[in-house]
Amino acid sequence: MLTMKRSTIFSAVLVTLCTLPFILGSARGIDFQLAHQRWFANFYSQLSAGEIYPRWLLSINGGLGSPALFIYAPLPFYIASLCGWIMGTGPGGSSLDAAAALSLIVSYSGAYFWLKARTGSSEQAGWGAAAYLVFPYHLYLEALHFYAFAEMWGVACTPLLLLSWELLKRNSKYSSLMASIASGLVMLSHPLTMIPLGLFLIWDLAVSWTSRRALSLMGALSAGAMLAAFYLLPAFEIGPLVASREFVQGDFHFSKRTLFSPEAQYFAFRAMEEITLLCSMAALLLFKRKDALLRPVLILVLFIQFLVTPLAHPLWHLITPLQLLQTPTRFGILLNIALAIMVSTRAPGFLQAEGPRAAILSTISILVLISSIILTVPLLPQAASYGLFLPPITVGIVVGWCLLTARYPRGYRWKSSTSEVTAALLLLCLYAFQVYPIVNELVLSPARPAEDSALTAFCRPEYRPLSVPSAFYTASTIAEFQQQHGTHYISASERVHILDWSPRSISLSAETPAEIPLTIGQFYMQGWTAHINEVVTPVWPDPDRGLISLTVPAGSSRIDIRLPEYRSEQAGEIISLITCFLLLGGCVFNSRRPVR
Repeated sequence: MLTMKRSTIFSAVLVTLCTLPFILGSARGIDFQLAHQRWFANFYSQLSAGEIYPRWLLSINGGLGSPALFIYAPLPFYIASLCGWIMGTGPGGSSLDAAAALSLIVSYSGAYFWLKARTGSSEQAGWGAAAYLVFPYHLYLEALHFYAFAEMWGVACTPLLLLSWELLKRNSKYSSLMASIASGLVMLSHPLTMIPLGLFLIWDLAVSWTSRRALSLMGALSAGAMLAAFYLLPAFEIGPLVASREFVQGDFHFSKRTLFSPEAQYFAFRAMEEITLLCSMAALLLFKRKDALLRPVLILVLFIQFLVTPLAHPLWHLITPLQLLQTPTRFGILLNIALAIMVSTRAPGFLQAEGPRAAILSTISILVLISSIILTVPLLPQAASYGLFLPPITVGIVVGWCLLTARYPRGYRWKSSTSEVTAALLLLCLYAFQVYPIVNELVLSPARPAEDSALTAFCRPEYRPLSVPSAFYTASTIAEFQQQHGTHYISASERVHILDWSPRSISLSAETPAEIPLTIGQFYMQGWTAHINEVVTPVWPDPDRGLISLTVPAGSSRIDIRLPEYRSEQAGEIISLITCFLLLGGCVFNSRRPVR
C-alpha cells in the first residue's frame, strides 16, 4: 500500500492538477461562469458598501436590478468575496476562480477525513478521496463544463456532513453540533444537493437503524435547516415570483438531461462516468470482505442508474418532487459517494489481488481505458491540427502498458509499488480525459470579451420577475435600453431628480406643475412600496417593460421607493439567530458531557 509520504505527495499533485484550470483562469463553464461573475460583481460591490446580505442586485440587467440572490445560495459568494479581499483582486473573475479552486481542496480534504473515519486507514481514505475528487460528475460536469459555482460548494461540503454522520453513529462528542453545521453549510451552498444527499442518509439509516440514530439525524438536519432559514425562507417565498418554473419546464426539463438524450452535449463524459461506476461495482462483487454499507450502496446505485435513463421518465412524471432537482444528473452526487466508498473499501483487495481476481480486475481496468478513448474519439478531429489528442492517448498507452506488465507477464509477481503506480495513473488518466476538452476550447476559442462579465450585464432568464414581459427580458433588448437611457432611468428626468439610488431604496425629489406618471428604472416585483411626502402611494409594473410605475401629484414632492424586508426575511433571520444560540449552548453542554 502507499506509504504516508507517497500518499501525501500523490494527493498534493492530484489536487494541484484539478485546481490548475481555475488557478490559471482557464476554466470557462459555458455561460454559467459569466452569470456567476455578474452576480459576484454585484454581490461584492454591495457587500463592500455595507449591505450585510445583498439579495436584490441593483446594477445588473443594465441597472434595472434582479432578485437572483433571493433564490441563489449566498455562501459561495461570501467565500469568493473573502478571497477577493485577501488576494486584493476585488470583484474580478480571479476571486471567483480562487473560490472554485478552494472548493476542490475542501472537497478532497473532507472526503479524506470522512473515509478515514469510516475505514480507519489513511491510505484507503486517500484513494477514496482521490476518486471522489476526479469522478466526472464532480470535476468535469459541475466544475469544468458547467462552472456550477454553488453546486461545486454543495459537493465540497457533502463529505463534511458524511463525516459528521459517521461520528454521530458512534455518539462522538460534538457530532450533533458538527452535523447541524455541516447540513446548514450544504443548504447555504446548494440546497438541491440535500435532496439526493438526504436520500443517501435515510438509506444508510435504514441499513443501521436505531431510534437514537434516527432522532439524532432528524435533529441535526432540522437544526441545519433552521441555521440556513435566513436564506431558505425568503427563497421559498420569492421563488414563485420569478420565471424559474418556466426554465425548468424548458431547457432544464428532466427529459432533456438523461443519459441518452440527444440534448446532452456531454454524453461522452456521462457515459464514461457510467462505465467507470459499473466497473467499480463489478470489482466490488469480486471480494467477500464484509461491509454493512457496501451491498446497500450497490442497490442504491443501480436505482440511480435507472433514474438517469429515459426508462425512468414515467417515474419522474409520477413523483413530481423529483422534478425539484431540475436535472437527473444531480443524482451524480450519489455516484460520487458510492464510488468513494467502494474505492476506499476495496483498495487493498484491488492493489494486492493475484491470480484470477487480478486478471479480471486488469481486464476491467483496460476496458475502462479503451471505452474512455473510444468515447473521446468524436472530439479528436476538431483538435487534431493542434495535437491536443496526444496527452490523453499517451496517458492511455502508459496506463495500458503498466496494467499489462503488472498483471499478465509470466513468472512476474505483483508488487505493491507497481500497483500504486497503476492506480495513480488510472486516476491521472481519468483527469486527463476531463481536462482535454477544456484545453481544446482554450486553443480553438478566442478569449471572452471583458464586458460580458460587467456589473450591468444581463442576468439569466430564469430569474426574470414574472411582472416583466419575456419579450423585453432579453440580453439585446436590455442592452439597447441601457444605451439609450443609462443605468438610472427616470421617465420624467427634467422634473425629477435623484437624491439616493441604493439597493432596495431610491429617493427622488420632484417639482411638477401637474400630476404626471413616473417610471423608475428598476424591475417591479411584489413587495416594492412608494411613499410621496410620507404618504403611501400605489405602485405597479409598467406593462411594456415591467418597471416600477406610480403617479406623482402636482407640486413639490419627496418620493421614497423601497423594497422593505419580507416577513420571511425577518422570520428567517430570527430563526437562524436563535439556532446559533442553541447550537452554542449545545456546544457548552457537550464540553461537560463525559465521552462514552
